[in-house]
Amino acid sequence: MHSEWNLLAWAWPVAFLTFFAHGGEDIPDYDFAWVVICDPGNRGFEGGPVGQLAGRGSLDYIYRFSQTEVTVSQWFEFVQAYAPYAGDKADDKAFTGFFISIVGPPGNPSSYQIVPGFENYPTDMSWRIAARYVNWLHNGKENTSEAFETGVFDTSTFTVNGDGTYNDQVTHSPDATFWIPTLDEWIKGVYYDPDANGGEGGWWHHPDSSDTPLIVGPPGKGETNASAWAGAVPAFPLGVGFYPEIQSPWGLLDGSGGMREWTEEIANSLHSQRKTKGSSFFSDDFSYQWEDGILTSQSAFVWTAGLRGLRVASAVLGSTCLADLDGDTVVGILDFLDLLAAWGTPGPGDIDCDGTVGIVDFLAMLSVWGPCP
Repeated sequence: MHSEWNLLAWAWPVAFLTFFAHGGEDIPDYDFAWVVICDPGNRGFEGGPVGQLAGRGSLDYIYRFSQTEVTVSQWFEFVQAYAPYAGDKADDKAFTGFFISIVGPPGNPSSYQIVPGFENYPTDMSWRIAARYVNWLHNGKENTSEAFETGVFDTSTFTVNGDGTYNDQVTHSPDATFWIPTLDEWIKGVYYDPDANGGEGGWWHHPDSSDTPLIVGPPGKGETNASAWAGAVPAFPLGVGFYPEIQSPWGLLDGSGGMREWTEEIANSLHSQRKTKGSSFFSDDFSYQWEDGILTSQSAFVWTAGLRGLRVASAVLGSTCLADLDGDTVVGILDFLDLLAAWGTPGPGDIDCDGTVGIVDFLAMLSVWGPCP
């Protein structure tokens, strides 16, 4: 009987991951490193001094978040794909972002190139273009005009009335597999700690599992690149993932610095603006501390870029390779080392979503060792 129980203890994680990874429709990982945000039914934020955000961030579902913001290299694939359909947006920085230049006729995929050296920087885009990006991801990166215009957000709603109000679809479609995160998803992923308060869960005020502002400085000396480009040139390199030790409780990187990040949240009565979260490397030496705080959000018009980027949210059920922690499409020794580094913490590597990286997650990883499906 004891040996049969041991066999079951080894077998159920394999069965669990098989269901978790392949139940329902497969959802591709693309080239993102994903972090699963668990603890459904978590307690909401207690609120600020006058009740700001009270109750927000409480979600009754599991989702996943890209560990970093979308990079220039990842965005470049989209720019080349959408360019033939972009029309008058083909030469707009709200489409290409700050670090992709146009060297030929706009709309021709070969007319775009990444500014050398900026491949791993976070990219920027307008909210409306970000909506087309998640449509494209949702539709399997199909090379059709419809793949960019429907699925998650119906871009035919991206119109303006005579009184200045906007008709843009307010929230993503409920069957979306990739989407622009809600404000609740963003703050839960960046500030909520399921292990705080003796395991009851709780909220930090800054994106590194603390209530203390991060220190600006290069990797190895500082904790964030926020405000690093406040001058004429960057003070030090600004690629994503340069501060691997500075993580949210779930294991998200770059909650501070990089680009301010779009959310789905409407910001004004005209519906012409959406809220953003976090600081950027263009923030100044003082405002970044305020921008990084849980209580602070900013806003921008949906049609302008203005150095605002995107961290992609995604469904979990059907994800093809949750054990691929480093996003290289192979479950192997590097993922195992990442899992070991997170042992005993909520993640990344918490494949079974029980709040702690442990033996069950290790066994689940072994069950899918090798190339991702």
